[in-house]
Amino acid sequence: MDRQIVYPGQILPETTLLQMTKDGMVGLGKLAAAIFGNGPVVNGLAVTPTNPASLQVTVAPGEIYSLQNIDNSMFSTLLADQNHQIVKQGILLDPVQLTLTAPGNSGQSIAYLIEASYQDQDVNPAVLPYYNSANPNQQWAGPQNNGQAQNTARKGAILVQAKAGVASSNPTPPAPDSGFVGLYVVTVGFGQTQITAANIQQYSGAPLIPNVGLLQAMQSGSLSFGMDVGTANNYVVNLTPAQTLRQEGEVIRFKAKNTNTGASTLNDGLGVVPLVGLAHLALQGGEIQPGGEVWVQWNSTVGTGSYVLLFCTGANLQVPPGTQSRHAVQLGQVVTSSSDSAFADSSGNPASTSWVRNAMSAIANAAGFIFVANSGNGIFKFPSWLGGFVIQWGQGSGTSSDVVVTYPVPFPTACIQIIASSGYTPGSGSVGYVATQGASNQPSRTTFTARTNASGLAWNWLAIGY
Repeated sequence: MDRQIVYPGQILPETTLLQMTKDGMVGLGKLAAAIFGNGPVVNGLAVTPTNPASLQVTVAPGEIYSLQNIDNSMFSTLLADQNHQIVKQGILLDPVQLTLTAPGNSGQSIAYLIEASYQDQDVNPAVLPYYNSANPNQQWAGPQNNGQAQNTARKGAILVQAKAGVASSNPTPPAPDSGFVGLYVVTVGFGQTQITAANIQQYSGAPLIPNVGLLQAMQSGSLSFGMDVGTANNYVVNLTPAQTLRQEGEVIRFKAKNTNTGASTLNDGLGVVPLVGLAHLALQGGEIQPGGEVWVQWNSTVGTGSYVLLFCTGANLQVPPGTQSRHAVQLGQVVTSSSDSAFADSSGNPASTSWVRNAMSAIANAAGFIFVANSGNGIFKFPSWLGGFVIQWGQGSGTSSDVVVTYPVPFPTACIQIIASSGYTPGSGSVGYVATQGASNQPSRTTFTARTNASGLAWNWLAIGY
């Protein structure tokens, strides 16, 4: 922050004092921008009925933080500065009362928007004493002794006003005027003579700091929390202060009003966007429950931008398909009575051997095991979460020349070992042998080569791979 330098014995010009106050304002404005952004942000200015109730409302004291030119007009002898902007603080020290009028036609109401704006005001005029160089013992009244009053302070003020909407049977509030921000909506009906708290609602998008204060709001998390005011599958959350920009990875929370029955959306005050699950897919129903605390996170790369439902207390959770031993699984990956007939018997009869066999087979299939055997050949495959190993076997009839054997199915990656043996008839004394490719000449994923010492020799083989 800039500071002015003065020296002992120096004649102090008014510009130095003026620049001191300007430097302080600029420094505080930059600090406010670091905390609040460029605003506008409002603290206080709550709107309540009068006591006793009347057709007036009371706007409480408060502050507004708004991006403004440093000075739109000369500040005494300092030139105007419209080339630079800072966040200025407007202050309302005393409550203000606004008078509203009921509509003149039966069945109609008017929605009044209570709006506020920052204003620079030059105030506190007074006739100031001036130095009289011709007669120093007699001061002048005003510049050149003209007796004119001059403003003695530039005040950061707040202008609050009520803007009437169109009278109708279904009234809507008007948009804020240029330079103003909407705070509250007060609805007054035909024949109404008193305004109550039920007639006053916070304006959607009002940039209000929670009334507990900024630090307490940060500690409690209320800045990113709101109540759902939407309908089933169409959730609407109004944050305080209102959100002005979605940031990648931003998390907001809300208390749900309705359960979802299918694909859903969320309006965070910036518009309607998809609300998807952890698998980045549309919701199916039951992932949000009434009264549940809902946590969502903005992800700009899911679709054209979506909120991802992290969880809702008391509700079901969408997850991607499980692929590892410690992953959660989807319902479609779990064998149930609806997905496999082996589980359909709900009677109290003892389980038969065939029922148990079928049930175990269904469990093994669901876990990723594969077993196929046919005419002396076969394959057994372990699931990926057990390494994905594959064991294949078969039979061969040898010749005294090379023979190429094809596996029942190709190995996904490689065959790492072939084991082969020939048959022997006890007491015959006739011994044959069979040789296959070994470690120095690995077989392929689809075939291996073998050779026996005699034609017609029957032999068995076992291959291991992954």
